Amino acid sequence: MPLLRIADACNQNCVFCGVNPEHHQDFITTLDEARTVLRESPQEEMVEISGGEPTLSPLLVPLLLELRRNERQVSLQTNAMWFATPVRTKALVKAGLKRAFVSLHNHNAARSDALTRTPGGFEKTLIGIDNLLAAGVDVSLNLVMTRWNLGDMSDYVRFVHQRFPKIQTLVFSNVNPFFNAWKVKDTLIPHVRDVIPALRDAVLTAVGLGLTPRIPDLCGLPPCLLRGLEAYSDKVENYVRGRTLPNSSDHSLLSVCPSCGWQSICDGIWQRYLDLHGEQGIEPVPAEAVSQTLDTLRQRWKVSEPTRARVLDWALSEGCTNDCLFCNEGGRKAKRHTTSLDEARSLLDQEVEPPTWISLGGGEPTLHPEIMDYAKLANESGAKRISVVSNGVKLADPTFAQTLLGSGVNEVRLSLHGSNAAIHDAITRTPGSFAKLEQALVNLHALKGQGVPLQLYLLCVVCQQNLEDLPSLVRLARTWQVDHLGFHPAEPIGLAENAWEVVPRLDHVAASLETAVSTLDAETSLTVTIDSLPPCLSEKLTPFLGQRMTIRKLDQAGDLAEEDEHRRKVYGPPCTNCEKRFTGHCEGVFHAYAEQIGWDEFGWKSKR
Repeated sequence: MPLLRIADACNQNCVFCGVNPEHHQDFITTLDEARTVLRESPQEEMVEISGGEPTLSPLLVPLLLELRRNERQVSLQTNAMWFATPVRTKALVKAGLKRAFVSLHNHNAARSDALTRTPGGFEKTLIGIDNLLAAGVDVSLNLVMTRWNLGDMSDYVRFVHQRFPKIQTLVFSNVNPFFNAWKVKDTLIPHVRDVIPALRDAVLTAVGLGLTPRIPDLCGLPPCLLRGLEAYSDKVENYVRGRTLPNSSDHSLLSVCPSCGWQSICDGIWQRYLDLHGEQGIEPVPAEAVSQTLDTLRQRWKVSEPTRARVLDWALSEGCTNDCLFCNEGGRKAKRHTTSLDEARSLLDQEVEPPTWISLGGGEPTLHPEIMDYAKLANESGAKRISVVSNGVKLADPTFAQTLLGSGVNEVRLSLHGSNAAIHDAITRTPGSFAKLEQALVNLHALKGQGVPLQLYLLCVVCQQNLEDLPSLVRLARTWQVDHLGFHPAEPIGLAENAWEVVPRLDHVAASLETAVSTLDAETSLTVTIDSLPPCLSEKLTPFLGQRMTIRKLDQAGDLAEEDEHRRKVYGPPCTNCEKRFTGHCEGVFHAYAEQIGWDEFGWKSKR
């Protein structure tokens, strides 16, 4: 949402004001400057005009006319005192004003004037609101929460409902710890433990009166503090509805944030708030609780997640014939909960809608003696995609391959970690595994040539041992005529947990992949995808970032769990102001990687 600050002056002097009029770079003084900002924002985004007090700027009328000519939606942030004169109100409405976001911080004249340090300001604001409403302007009110007015907020809601029956929306903003507010921080800026109960009462009072309470994004509170109030958070709603999430470089994450289910969309809280009050009272929310909240809100607002593939994963075996260097599940010694046929049926019964994608995984799923029964069960469920993730050893047997595909499997994902036997077998620590995989592909291609519906994937885990081999691996995938090739950097857990001779630097991965994908041309039918690589490492690789997935599976205890890209991943200092994080294009960096390697390689600024 573009914000145009067109006035550094104000006819009030609010004790909590966070706008410094001496920061001249924050203000727009000409129409050409405004046009430059607007050209960089989507046409459908609301334009916010602010100040200081924007009604004091001679730029306001020509700017409104410009926005009206370009059919842009506009909201004016104002204290409404200027509108106490009806003729002024009519002039701005004629210029195109349709929405006003009016500051009113208390329902008591004396307290309001004390907050704004403007004797008589309260009455002028009320008259200005009356005139705006009479002229047909859609008015919403903004209250900045401070120690001076927390105890009055529920009464304020009742006052607004009675005094202005046409007003529907009330916004409760957290005080910004800057400029005037910071000068009296000890007496003005409240602790969150005091804010939350007062905010909860005010929000529930508003809902009970049929009003619409809102908690803004940048000037709001982290969603971890809004338990039960998430539906009124702009940050949460924007995320659910797939809108761009604004973020602030003045916000900081807390020590508890990496363990919070909201950490993928939250930029923390004002650093100055932490300097003043610390982290006490801010607790993480379990990922499962966040997932349930988001599901509830999607159902309430009838919002789906069309860009995220949902996979029902059945783990069929603990063991594996390979013993890969990077295995994040323990290799041949892995201990995982395997899914019985009865559990698979139970998981199907728990699905709200028929699954579109069922994955037979492991360990090595082809080792399970009843894998054909699992494939048939998946086929009977109506799933459109039934995939097997395999190292190819059993599929080197043509009879086994034919029987498996005849049971309903229509997607095979083969693990390939080198373009030749020397590299691949060294990584799998299994002599002959490359030759078996190559024979599996011969068998699968033969079946595909006979008309059997099949999508062929190759999956490569990028590690130190194959980092320089990635271009050759792309060329091999094209030679083998597979449909898809996917890359995934080694995750520093399992066998690779303390083996940094296996896990590569991600900037080195990006450089090698840039070279690898440069061999592709417009006529290439091979689809290349890359997962778990932050897009800030290479703009050239952005088109290859993989499809986002939510995986439903049984955990080690046999309980249903849901995982997505954010599992075991965190954001760091370079991510604080990165739009890729807040538009859902980046899931962060593996926590163990960030702890070991740090954050120096990340961030758009260092790439431009």
